[in-house]
Amino acid sequence: MKRNMNIIDIAYEVGYNNKVTFNKAFKKDTLLTPSQYQKEFAFNFSDTQN
Repeated sequence: MKRNMNIIDIAYEVGYNNKVTFNKAFKKDTLLTPSQYQKEFAFNFSDTQN
């Protein structure tokens, strides 16, 4: 998966057919929305990919 994918593309990539269902499942597992997760971990992820 590319690190610059938007949330709906990620949802489709992992088998969800809509963003609402993906967001609910994601938040249940991580306690964060996908957007919150991106903001929190995007910097750390890009640091480890170099």
